[in-house]
Amino acid sequence: MVGILHVSDALREEELVPLYSFFDQSVQSGAYTEVVLYFNYFKNSIVQMPTALSVFPLSQAAFQQFIADVGMVYSLNFVTKAEDFLIEPSKTQYIAEVRRQIRNYLMLSALVQNKTGEHASRMIAMKNAKDNATTFVKQLTLTFNKARQGAITQEISEIVSAKIAIE
Repeated sequence: MVGILHVSDALREEELVPLYSFFDQSVQSGAYTEVVLYFNYFKNSIVQMPTALSVFPLSQAAFQQFIADVGMVYSLNFVTKAEDFLIEPSKTQYIAEVRRQIRNYLMLSALVQNKTGEHASRMIAMKNAKDNATTFVKQLTLTFNKARQGAITQEISEIVSAKIAIE
């Protein structure tokens, strides 16, 4: 196992190298037949959607399902012929490397989505705390002013009563 992965708030891709290495070694050794990323997709500061994305085996159908689940729209208009390219060292190695890079990008993206959602939740919680504190201070000020006004009114009443009693 890779153990606990600590990622700072200022996320750098270098911090994920142990995760990438663990994933690549596990896939090459055949330790896993399927790997699914579960994360919160950041839609906006109020909505984070729990999402799943299959990253191994990487398939276009799984990616399209993910796109549909989160409500994104995309189009791919790239048409080419196989004979238009000369791929070195081989087509198989090229495809394996591209898939590895896409998986790494998807893992990084999932972490960024989670971090963004976490920061948005913290921001909203702090705003709510500030708003609640402001409301509480206003209520306490009003209560204090009412008590002070009552005390002043009572003192005035006592002074007036004392003056009337003397006369």
